[in-house]
Amino acid sequence: MTALSPVPDFVKTAQASRAWARRVTLADEVPAAIDAALTAIDQERRLALLDIATQPDTA
Repeated sequence: MTALSPVPDFVKTAQASRAWARRVTLADEVPAAIDAALTAIDQERRLALLDIATQPDTA
């Protein structure tokens, strides 16, 4: 296994390739981000990258 340091910004890399890309850090934003990604795929015929980094629900 190889470690990348610093970790590349995959969202910027995807956007540079004309893909739809978004980073989500709040769990409440995930459903809307998934809908937006699917819209970009279905209607715009673009690749999509959704980078999700949320904290686990501790409740």
